[in-house]
Amino acid sequence: ETRSLDDIEHGLLRGAPDFNEPRIHFAVNCASIGCPALRPEAYTADRWNAQLDDQTRRFLRDRSRNRVFRANPLHLEVSSIFVWYEEDFERSGGLQAFLSRYADALGLDAQGVAALREGRAEIDYLDYDWRLNGPPNPDTHGIIDVTKPKPNAIASAILIALSAMAHSALAADDPSTLDRV
Repeated sequence: ETRSLDDIEHGLLRGAPDFNEPRIHFAVNCASIGCPALRPEAYTADRWNAQLDDQTRRFLRDRSRNRVFRANPLHLEVSSIFVWYEEDFERSGGLQAFLSRYADALGLDAQGVAALREGRAEIDYLDYDWRLNGPPNPDTHGIIDVTKPKPNAIASAILIALSAMAHSALAADDPSTLDRV
């Protein structure tokens, strides 16, 4: 069966009825500057939860993608990923509840955490940078020429998707499902 990267992300991962994991949005990467940074290691079933937690914290600590605009009253500016996939965060208790679990990564104090938990934070969404990301290069400032696509970004996205599929199969406690990964 042939699958596109879009089908892997939206059909297999987000579309799976038993896969309610909004942190996947910080692991799946489209290789644009606005995306979360690629993880420097492969996702593994035995470390999946810790890796997703760490990847979420890394993304939220990145002030070019998420930041506190004002501390009191709390006003956050966060990635557009949060509004695009709002339903995924709603299924896990809502965006403000999700962000309150990672308040340390956002640099929030107890007052900020309380504002999130009580749903009092104002949240705006930052513009997304769709330019392709690349390795540091003084001539291009880390931006890849889209006329010369880099296969490693595509390979990374496929590996992330396969890791997630393997995790889902293992979580289903049915080893026979690994044959489909």
